[in-house]
Amino acid sequence: MNESIKILFIEDNPGDVFLFREMLVRAKLDFELFVRTSLKDAAESLTGKEKFDLLILDLSLPDSNGINTLVSIKSHSDDIPIIVLTGTNDYDTGASAIAEGAQDYLVKEEVDGTVLMRSIRYARERHRLLVELERASKKELKISEERYRAIVEDQTELICRFDPNGVITFVNGAYCRFFKGVQADFTGKQFKSQAPAASHALIDEKLQSLGTEKQIVTFDYSFINEASSEKQWLEWTCRAIFDENSVIKEFQAAGLDITERKRAEEELQVINDNLETLIRDRTYELAYTNSKLEKEIFQRKSAEESLESEKERLAVMLRSIGEGVIAVDNHMKVTLINSMAELIIGWSSEEAFGRNLDDIFCLYNSINGQKIENPAGVSIANGEIVVFGHQTKILSRSKNEIFASITCAPIRDKNNKIIGAILAFRDMTEHKKIEEELLKISKLESLSLLASGIAHDFNNFLTGIVGNISLAKMLTTPESEINKILTSAEDISFQAKELTVQLLTFARGGTANKKLTDIGELLKNSISFMARGSNVKCEFSISDALAPVEIDISQINQVVSNLVINSIQAMPDGGLITLSAENIRVSGEMVPLKKGDYVKITFKDNGSGIEEKNLAKIFDPYFTTKAKGNGLGLSSVYSIIKSHGGLITVDSKIGEGTSFIIYLPASHNALSQCSAESQAAAPREKKASGKGRILIMDDEELIRNITSQLLNHLGFDTVCAADGAAAIELYKAAGASGAPFDVIITDLTVPGGMGGVEMIKNIIAFDPEVKAVAASGYFSDQSKIEDFEKAGFKEYITKPFKINEVVKTLQKLIKK
Repeated sequence: MNESIKILFIEDNPGDVFLFREMLVRAKLDFELFVRTSLKDAAESLTGKEKFDLLILDLSLPDSNGINTLVSIKSHSDDIPIIVLTGTNDYDTGASAIAEGAQDYLVKEEVDGTVLMRSIRYARERHRLLVELERASKKELKISEERYRAIVEDQTELICRFDPNGVITFVNGAYCRFFKGVQADFTGKQFKSQAPAASHALIDEKLQSLGTEKQIVTFDYSFINEASSEKQWLEWTCRAIFDENSVIKEFQAAGLDITERKRAEEELQVINDNLETLIRDRTYELAYTNSKLEKEIFQRKSAEESLESEKERLAVMLRSIGEGVIAVDNHMKVTLINSMAELIIGWSSEEAFGRNLDDIFCLYNSINGQKIENPAGVSIANGEIVVFGHQTKILSRSKNEIFASITCAPIRDKNNKIIGAILAFRDMTEHKKIEEELLKISKLESLSLLASGIAHDFNNFLTGIVGNISLAKMLTTPESEINKILTSAEDISFQAKELTVQLLTFARGGTANKKLTDIGELLKNSISFMARGSNVKCEFSISDALAPVEIDISQINQVVSNLVINSIQAMPDGGLITLSAENIRVSGEMVPLKKGDYVKITFKDNGSGIEEKNLAKIFDPYFTTKAKGNGLGLSSVYSIIKSHGGLITVDSKIGEGTSFIIYLPASHNALSQCSAESQAAAPREKKASGKGRILIMDDEELIRNITSQLLNHLGFDTVCAADGAAAIELYKAAGASGAPFDVIITDLTVPGGMGGVEMIKNIIAFDPEVKAVAASGYFSDQSKIEDFEKAGFKEYITKPFKINEVVKTLQKLIKK
């Protein structure tokens, strides 16, 4: 038995109160009505002990008027669904109320009992769904965070995250190992607590410089390792993470031990000082008298030997470190280059020596592609240490682009005069790939959550649409024009069902369901259907001997859909889409495909074309030039073609149009006559009918009602339940009365209640022979079906379903 609904009615017009109370009574709603005539009285009631299930609010009160009334009420009742009442034709105020958080609005003069009850159900259900959605979002966020943690835990870099106040919220294993502790030792502490006090001001300055214009900073500091009593250096790259209002909500930092690089820089400086000392001493000795010549020669030889020893020591050290090192004089001529630098930039030491640094060491900004001034020139000119983060790219001799972090320092003589500069740089390409992969994972997880939710709701709506079409067809004769129109609508609805299957495949990482197909006929039908109703003309040139291909039809239909929609949008004043398809043998030199037989499909339009600078990016996820585009269409196309073992390329010129060329592996298997002509030869289905008692469990009232009506019309006796607990009671009662149910048709998930899997588990405990049919839109692969068979289901049907298929399934189980 339903509990009484407690309604707080905020209305100062006694006549309206009486009218609404009468409508609620006539609707036989079990309710308690609490009336308040002012905003002040309503606020006191909402902050009191009484809890309300629904709030009906007149925006015109003695002490408040308009949308401000709703805003004030929501400050006291944000967890209660609200229906707003407006005056005659005041639809703008009603829309504004919805935007401010009301679940529905009613125009007083247009309200009757039916409208009021529908609005109450809608408001409460919409509020419930919003609560469930928030709960599900938090759960998905937790899963995403766990995946992120799993990725960063395997990194060798020190990774930590901290809030805007500098309090650490996460550290990875590398961080714990470096600072010799466990995660609990660091979380809750200040990020800069591991740095020496002398570096705190630098850290604060760098973090405070971050914003939407500058999202990444790099800095380093030295400290004394307490375990080894040695000086060590850490370099940190900090990124700001923003919320939806572009306010910094968190920082992520990646740390790198650069002690080896810093020691090399210090040793180079010492060597340079030693060399200067030796040269100075030698010059002084040359002024000695001839009587000291023999001694001077001996000392000179000793100095030369010392110099060679130092040079050899320096060479060994430079060869062994893991960073590239290049030294230049104050004219920017290369004087030294180590083996790691040779490997990164592609120039040997012999080739590079004496060249201008700009000839062999070209730097670009990875974000805007602009060339960057060489840091050695800046260091020599200003006498400063210059640091570039890993947004910098080195263009190697072979034209490869390498992400790198670079440090450049001036070289000074004994008089502190700058005589050159030394650069130390590290290849950060793999580090950059990890960052990009983490961002990609985050985006795809968000997309997966959205796609699954849309597909679930869309399937429920389609089930209601298809069910009503089927019911309408039963009330017409097969030869009537209305029946033909309904059949066409039914076919289109099932094409929409294929789109939801594709959406689920994209969201859940499912595999393609391939079968041998006449690709030419499929392309003709799909393109003609998508272009119907537009001002675009289609022309086809398809080889008569076109080879069949093994494809997932719904996925290829999605490819066609995306390409046709893009072409139509590129030709707003009309135009021509030309499709050609032919057999082709691909050699290794022709395109980057395996050698073999392919079907080549050319899809061409004469639209506005694509700018050359965008051609390389059109298949990237989230790249779009459309104001309302989401950047997923062509990335999905690329993914689908690649998953079929094929290739897609693009050629376009502004003002001339765009051509997409698709290669799909040809099959050497022949299409069976039955498969090729099955659609044309398919016999007309006979009207289904049957007998038996059917229990229907689904939390969607729309699904329960239409399924019940269809089965009742065909001769079945049906009873409905909104959740698993209610269905169990009905099942037990039917068995006790001597009129048990023959079959149960059940949904699998009931938000806030017992779902189908748990319900069947409970029924099997007292009736192991129960015959249950699982109804869902998620039977996308064989593993899912096997899971439900193990759970006790005898059969399954996929939403939206054809009524004849449902009847066949029921008859099969009832006969058993």
